[in-house]
Amino acid sequence: MRFNCHAHIFNFRAVFTDATRDILLNRLTHQRWPDYAVKAAEEVLKRLLMGENLDEEKLLRIIVEKTKAAALLDAGLKAALAQLPAGIQVSLTGDIAGLPVAALRELFGALNGALQGDGGDDAAKAEFSDLVAFLAIGIKPSIEAVAAQLLELSGPDTACVALMMDITRGGAADEGLFTGQLTDTSLAALRFPGRLLPFVAVNTLRRTHFTHMERALGQEGFVGVKLYPSLGYTVDSELMREVYEHCEAHGTPLLLHCNHGGFFRTEADIAHCDPKHWLPILRSYPGLRVCFGHFGGDEELCSPAIAPDSWTGRIIALMREFEGVYADISYHEGPMNGGPARDNYFANLGTLLADPQLRGRLLFGSDFFLVRQRVREDRLWDFFGRHFAPADFDRITQDNPRAFLGLPDEQGQGAKANIVRHLEFLVRHRYHVGEMPAPWVLKALEAREPKVEFFPNPFGVRWSTDNKAHRFTYVYFLRLMSEADAKTVRFRQAGGIELRLLPGWTMDAADGRDTEARLFALTGSLINFLEAKPEPAAKLAAGVTAPAAHAAFAALFKNPDTRIADFGPVVAKLYQFPG
Repeated sequence: MRFNCHAHIFNFRAVFTDATRDILLNRLTHQRWPDYAVKAAEEVLKRLLMGENLDEEKLLRIIVEKTKAAALLDAGLKAALAQLPAGIQVSLTGDIAGLPVAALRELFGALNGALQGDGGDDAAKAEFSDLVAFLAIGIKPSIEAVAAQLLELSGPDTACVALMMDITRGGAADEGLFTGQLTDTSLAALRFPGRLLPFVAVNTLRRTHFTHMERALGQEGFVGVKLYPSLGYTVDSELMREVYEHCEAHGTPLLLHCNHGGFFRTEADIAHCDPKHWLPILRSYPGLRVCFGHFGGDEELCSPAIAPDSWTGRIIALMREFEGVYADISYHEGPMNGGPARDNYFANLGTLLADPQLRGRLLFGSDFFLVRQRVREDRLWDFFGRHFAPADFDRITQDNPRAFLGLPDEQGQGAKANIVRHLEFLVRHRYHVGEMPAPWVLKALEAREPKVEFFPNPFGVRWSTDNKAHRFTYVYFLRLMSEADAKTVRFRQAGGIELRLLPGWTMDAADGRDTEARLFALTGSLINFLEAKPEPAAKLAAGVTAPAAHAAFAALFKNPDTRIADFGPVVAKLYQFPG
């Protein structure tokens, strides 16, 4: 199995707030995307944060509308759009509200061609379509949906390190947002057991960072810690030293963002990522396993020689002094441009991989889905697989990740403490995994204890017969099914049924006030059932008001794509069931 040691599965809604969306816009501006593209991204975030559910059609409408508006002010953009066929220009100058999604795709394709030419999906230049594809991943409805796309693009025999992100203004801000991301990342690891190895984000601006870290590593299946100093904190502080002490004592690896780009609070905060800060830390905690994400950036590797005082050069110096220092090559799109940059890049890495002291410390990573601003995940894997010698590619995707992550050997032996905790987490939730665990998990468990049997459930803990709230939700929805279905549809099967398929759900046939009336009645019927049918009856959880419960259920009922299983966690959160 090959390991991608640097990837992300959060969606925009999981990490950005009104107060932090500028972090993403800073990144896009820093990468020199045109103003109209940044404005489109800003509009996407604004709508998401207002609670709107965006899909491909809505995303394309936003992009096209923002491009039209920018053309009125930008002479160069207006000239580029003037090259489009007359029929496309008519669509652009008129109201696009009534255009079907197929027409929007055609319209966007023409826009992309006029604005930036036909460049395909390589990384030689940033295509407008790359940014739209990046936004399309970010608006996915859940962390699990992003994870599914990552694993599909990576291939069936791959596993990925899933790095959380904690963008916060500090103190107790956005606490619920972060705990939600933590929970959903843990559940994604159960959905794809052994193929997603999560790292919990630590940001010392957050007052509760250490408590979250301890719980994630000890109880929620997380195997490592992710640092992102350019979000506004230093790595050599008393708060961070408490983190290092814990990680060293518990065999937990760390991975930190380390290049001049990415997300940053201010440009001055980028300096917090400089590897020079790590010399005193590693001398104090020599047992740490630390990966410098992005290897300081790909600029030095694409040059004829690596400058010793560059960030990449400083990382190499740390690798020579400390056995626990690693580096990954994530978001390295520079060599994909071809020419001398590509030749220098692989020559420099070839030299490092031939060095007995360093060859075991280089890791492959992609930086999905952030790298989608430049290149597709599957094409990135293919490029590096073709340009590395087979033995070197095996080393950076199989052998070295095993050492950094603490994975067992091919016989299932030798797992480090962090992986042992992860295996115990999977065993505790053997009835909630989404599929059979990866072969390395089964081999490791076979070597450790008597045979453990897993019972895959595609909904995990979100739809489980162990949960009384979920069971009564199932009973309620049987009332909305046909008489024949109500007698035959079992619990797990019911979880996957979308509202649009229920004869008792008739929102599609209603308009205007009638829609609101039907929505109110349907929501009320669920609340009445929960508060009357169970014996003893369910009661609203502490701090939950009746209007809040009504609004939460109405939001679910309003969307025809909502599955019955989606109601389970909401009912469990809003109501307490005696016993």
